[in-house]
Amino acid sequence: MRTNIFTCTMAVLLSLSGFVGAEESTNLWFNPYAITGMTHYKLEYGTGENVSSISDDVKLSENIPFIGAGITGIYDKFSVDASFITSAGMLGDIEDQFGGYVDPNLANVVYERDIHLKRRTWNLSFGYELYSNKLANDNLENIVVFAGYKGAKTNYGWVDHEYKGNVVKGQEIGVPSKDNEFNTDGWFIGINYGREFELFGHRGRLGLNLSYAELNGEIETTRIHKDIGKGLRERTRFEKVNSDTKGISFGVSWAAGIPSLGDNWSYSIFLERASYEFDAKSGHFTDSFFSDGYNTHEILDLDNYDIQETIYSINLSISYFFDL
Repeated sequence: MRTNIFTCTMAVLLSLSGFVGAEESTNLWFNPYAITGMTHYKLEYGTGENVSSISDDVKLSENIPFIGAGITGIYDKFSVDASFITSAGMLGDIEDQFGGYVDPNLANVVYERDIHLKRRTWNLSFGYELYSNKLANDNLENIVVFAGYKGAKTNYGWVDHEYKGNVVKGQEIGVPSKDNEFNTDGWFIGINYGREFELFGHRGRLGLNLSYAELNGEIETTRIHKDIGKGLRERTRFEKVNSDTKGISFGVSWAAGIPSLGDNWSYSIFLERASYEFDAKSGHFTDSFFSDGYNTHEILDLDNYDIQETIYSINLSISYFFDL
């Protein structure tokens, strides 16, 4: 799974701060900003146990809009940034699926599935301008190193409506559902190189960013199969798995002022790719299907709980700088 899912790395804000700081003499600045954009989110998750005979492989590939806000404090060569980003809208359907399977007691069973997905991330990071140099035409280049702590929560799940025979004419016989909650938090480090230059008569800053994260992961899965009195056994299963997560991200940004709004307004466009691998380490489950009810059992086969998460995003942020 991941963390930099819907992320705006600190390097973009440092790019903006460096750009404004190059034109003003004040050492202390504050920079509130708003973020929006689109993420192409890919998630691959192992099979695991099934509530019913429906295959439970997870291979999501979705385009998801997001919004967020944050604030950066800049003093001389030092920066501090805090931000929060969430997928736009509440939990909602992103896809409808149809399928079926054969039950030994009920013959053909068909289902329609509604899928939902939501992701939220937060970030606290610290940066330091390691190198700065004035080039021709008073353009600057610099190198910024940064480190920080971040967290993410991803909710993915589905609800099925099962019918005997077919969806249109069949009799509804069960409502299985599944909800996954992926939580990650931990430390990251990174580096950013930026350079100012003129583009179509407009001076801005091009930045290149690379970061690496090592995070603690937790996966909680709840599966419920509701019996509506038509022959399917009611069942509830809860799983919790702990994992180690490693991830790397790289991106490119363009930051510049917005003269039409005033000297203190800036924007940035940031393109990023992030990938994360979740290596399951330990886990346990409870299952009402077994005779011992809700006693806790160890999950012995953890291969099904490894996750791969890949995120492609394009971010647009609008910033306002002011000094105290």
